[in-house]
Amino acid sequence: MYVEGAPDISAEIAKTPKFAIIEEDDCFAPHREVSISYTGANIRKIVKSIPKIITDSLRVTSTNVFLDEYYLDNTDPNAVQFHIFYHGFKNLDKRTKALLEIKIKDGLIKPDGSGSLTLEFKGTLKTTFERRTVLQRTPFYDMFFKMYSYLFYDEMRRQFLTRCKEFSENSMRKTKEILKLMETAVYPHT
Repeated sequence: MYVEGAPDISAEIAKTPKFAIIEEDDCFAPHREVSISYTGANIRKIVKSIPKIITDSLRVTSTNVFLDEYYLDNTDPNAVQFHIFYHGFKNLDKRTKALLEIKIKDGLIKPDGSGSLTLEFKGTLKTTFERRTVLQRTPFYDMFFKMYSYLFYDEMRRQFLTRCKEFSENSMRKTKEILKLMETAVYPHT
């Protein structure tokens, strides 16, 4: 029996910080995301290798990679359509983490393994300053936070943003290598 309804997300809402200052920067600035359209062979290979691309690019274990959305339409056996959304994260310090999202949109696989797809890459640097106490919610603390952020934490965030950009570009480079869109791939030293 099929019952339509929304999942209970009260536990997720309880975990999120109620009072926080959240700063987000795009790693592909000035663009929010970068996409690659591909038509050819090896569609199954790229779909299966997305989690490994994320773990290798972020240099994390597979426990930090998640499958968020998965849509499969196999009503036509000659052309299976799909949509998949993966994301992974790496904690850079106790406040900042790098997020890497890869969406496979408009995917189409034919019985011979060929097909087409559009890959969208998005890298985000997210910093969360939680404000749990009453003192942290005062205007005086806001002024102190702005000074601290500008004088001390800004340089660290710039370094983290550079690393986030490297993570995002590595994921695109590895994907292009799998799709054979590049002759040679050169990876930065770790």
